Amino acid sequence: MRFCATLLDAGRRFNLVPNRANGQPAFGAYLRGPDGTRHGTGLFVITLAGDRICGMIRFENSMFPAFGLPRSREGAKS
Repeated sequence: MRFCATLLDAGRRFNLVPNRANGQPAFGAYLRGPDGTRHGTGLFVITLAGDRICGMIRFENSMFPAFGLPRSREGAKS
């Protein structure tokens, strides 16, 4: 929780695109640049235990194509 709070509280504007990896929830994280283009920063895979997050792994954006995600999203609205 502290990691995510620190990351998201730094004034950055992220868009999260839901996905799945090995049957687990995942999302591609895109950081919005000054021109509105969103650049992929990583693929986050969440491991759940019941209704709690018990682990999170981040993969570099080079993995995006394997999950059908573009490395950047120019002019994306969401």
